[in-house]
Amino acid sequence: MLIMSRLASGAESSPSPGREMTLDDCVKIALDKNPAARASAEEIIAAKETVGEARASYYPELKATASYSRWQTRAFLPEGLLPPTAPSVIGPTDDYKAQGTVRLLLLDSGERSASLRMAKALQGISGDNFNRTKQDLILNVHVSFFRLAASIEMRSVASQNLARTEAHLKLAQDRQSAGATPQSDVLRAKVASAEAKLELVRANSLVNINMGGLNTAMGLPVETALLPRREGLDALSHVQTNTSLLLAEALMSRPEIKAAQKRIESAQSSLTMAKGEYGPKLRAEGSYGFRDDSSDLEDKEYAAGISLEVPLFSGFSTKHRVAERNAQLSKTEAEAEATALLIQQEVWTAKLKLQEAAESLETADSRVKDATESARITDERYKVGGCTITDLLDTQTALAKAEAGKIEAEWNMRIAKAVLAHSTGSLSSSAKK
Repeated sequence: MLIMSRLASGAESSPSPGREMTLDDCVKIALDKNPAARASAEEIIAAKETVGEARASYYPELKATASYSRWQTRAFLPEGLLPPTAPSVIGPTDDYKAQGTVRLLLLDSGERSASLRMAKALQGISGDNFNRTKQDLILNVHVSFFRLAASIEMRSVASQNLARTEAHLKLAQDRQSAGATPQSDVLRAKVASAEAKLELVRANSLVNINMGGLNTAMGLPVETALLPRREGLDALSHVQTNTSLLLAEALMSRPEIKAAQKRIESAQSSLTMAKGEYGPKLRAEGSYGFRDDSSDLEDKEYAAGISLEVPLFSGFSTKHRVAERNAQLSKTEAEAEATALLIQQEVWTAKLKLQEAAESLETADSRVKDATESARITDERYKVGGCTITDLLDTQTALAKAEAGKIEAEWNMRIAKAVLAHSTGSLSSSAKK
């Protein structure tokens, strides 16, 4: 029920159907409404409270108690100690008590400070996890936005291709009526037109699928109708691809690296806590109160003192705990190195993918120009009987594929740029980079 109410709440605050949205608009909505961002933010709050809990051990502990009991007990005393007429039962009697107690840990061999450092490290990790979640959300929105925009342009290409096939079908029918072409040309053109209609259906379906993907990335109901707007998108210009600079930026900026370093700090503090169990603990304690057999509480009680606790033998548990924490520290350090290597691989792969996308876009642009000219020439030749319907439809198909390929290459390059920025930890919530 809670999940349904949240989804209903999200639907109420969703953009109006058919609203045009820029990439920046989509990112802002995702950071505000996606449940992953909200969960990560709550993790930070929880970690902050853990720090407060660890800091509490530095303060004195105050406690107030009040009690009442009525008791009776048999007196078991050696014979001859009391006169024969003395009662063998003590009570019944009332026992009223009210007391305040204060305790303060004065010395703990470094356990409290290590616990506080560990809590602060975990708080830092939660902050880095939040930044990582934000980066992942922003990348997901970028990719989903670009895929939706690409599918809408692909639909436009499919619509234009359908219009061309229908024009060619009419041309073939006119030439067949005039006796210039056989019936087979008309049939071939009808098949091409049907295939073009099927491609348009697929294109429409892909638009709806990608729209649902973008809505999910933003944390909105999947059926929300929206349209991507190009406003704010940068030109597909050159991107820094110097490997050394990219790797250095990633190792400095990626939240995973920062979180790994804080995990090492946390493991070091945990080891210090374990070693602290070898040391003594010094406590001060005092109490003051009243105790009486009536509710008047006229009799005072108080106590004050210092206690020293020195561990002598614990069945080697402390030794094993220290060894275990040492192993955990070594493991954490190794995991940090593995994380750095994986990030370097991500940067390397993303850089090569961007270079591939740039080259593909350049090739696709030339391909569209050539296919457009080829289609124009073939169309003119068919009108005067200089080529077959197969030639005409083949050039038309080649043009549609070239146009779709250019759209795919353009948006793939935008995706590759976003992935590279994400791999270096520099992907911004703004569309302009």
